[in-house]
Amino acid sequence: GVVKDLIASGRFREVRQIPRVSAGALPFKTFFEEYEMKGMPVVITNVTVKGKWTRRDIASICKDATLKPLTPAKRKGTRWADLQAAEKPITVAEFLKQLEGKPNPSPYMHDWSVHKNCPELLKDYEIPRYYVQDYLKRLEVPADGTAGSFGATA
Repeated sequence: GVVKDLIASGRFREVRQIPRVSAGALPFKTFFEEYEMKGMPVVITNVTVKGKWTRRDIASICKDATLKPLTPAKRKGTRWADLQAAEKPITVAEFLKQLEGKPNPSPYMHDWSVHKNCPELLKDYEIPRYYVQDYLKRLEVPADGTAGSFGATA
């Protein structure tokens, strides 16, 4: 088939199923040792989400926030990921409305800071236990923005 041909061509390595593990059956230690430290992907299912994270909730809570959605670039190979930002910003509610009924959404939202643009959304948010160790916060970031050494907190 197509997948075997791609693998044989050397363009892709073997295709593997990514394990799916229920959050209730995945202690942090196991996640860290078996997946994080080995660089192995895992889909964590049945994660309890606290806060208001439906599209309707987000549109309501972030009603005044805006963004410039990204769409596929007209000239390929000229921009990062071949995406370009819209010229005019739209509201988050307008953006979410554009996504309704689309299995592969376009336009895209990328690098939009919830903390800066809609901090109210984070009021009830709790980081899942698997991601509480934010390694970026452990990096010393010099004024020039380049990553420094471990140990300092930002």
